[in-house]
Amino acid sequence: MAASLAYASGIEAIRTQTVGDMGKQIARLKTELDTEMNKLHALRNSFSYQLGHLLVEAVRTPGRNTLLLPYKLLRLTLLVSRRLRKARDL
Repeated sequence: MAASLAYASGIEAIRTQTVGDMGKQIARLKTELDTEMNKLHALRNSFSYQLGHLLVEAVRTPGRNTLLLPYKLLRLTLLVSRRLRKARDL
């Protein structure tokens, strides 16, 4: 009985300590999540990722994706050149 009471009071001490730190942990985790989401967004918008994705899709599901590959490659190239021009003008 005494052991379970000590265990329960130990758990309660951990809970109160954890509740006090939760706000800081949540803020830190939100910041980390935002950072990682920005990295993911930058990666998926990169030319190499988009080019690789187009090529993989053309091979993985042949047919329409393969036939549209030249058009999609041209569109991707134009999009990237616009982004570079816009960044250079800033």
